[in-house]
Formats: sequence, C-alpha cells, structure tokens
Amino acid sequence: METGEALDEVTSEVKNWLTSLGSKASTVSQILEENSEKVMAAIQQGIDRANTKAISNAQKVQKYAILPKDFSIPSGELGPTLKLKRRFIAAKYNDIIESFYQST
Repeated sequence: METGEALDEVTSEVKNWLTSLGSKASTVSQILEENSEKVMAAIQQGIDRANTKAISNAQKVQKYAILPKDFSIPSGELGPTLKLKRRFIAAKYNDIIESFYQST
C-alpha cells in the first residue's frame, strides 16, 4: 500500500553510482553513516557543475545537507498539493540551517 511516506532505499541507479565510488551503501541512512569522502566529493562536484550554469550567485547552491528522508506529506514538509511548507521545514531543520551560518 502506497502511503506517500519517504523510503530509506535508494534507486538502482544510485546504488550503481555508489558502487562505482567504492561505497557499499544501499540506503540513505548508510550513506550518512558511512560519510565517505569520495561520495561527498562526487556530490560536491555535481553541485559545482550545476553552479557553473547559474546566472547569478543568488542562484548558486552555497551550502547543503543530506537529509535522512525526502520531504513528504505524511512527515509534514509538503502540503496536499505538494507545495513546500517552508515554516514547518525551517522549524524542523532549524539546527541544520543554523549550522550553515555558524561555519562561515
């Protein structure tokens, strides 16, 4: 039964990509636990490539965090029309967001 709840599993494409980087992770939790330098560097390289296409600095990804679960309706981050509930997200992930500004 489909509940709309985010799953911990990653797709087969992501598993293959992780394997190519030497990671044995097959779930998001394992990726976070493993904290592989190669995986994090590859993610950063992808962000850097995307940032080269940004028209201005305001459009560039400056800081990011890998969250343990995708945003979903059951967990409260998305409304019934799949719009982000920004205030809820800001409150739920306040510690992570604050850490972005403390490290600068």
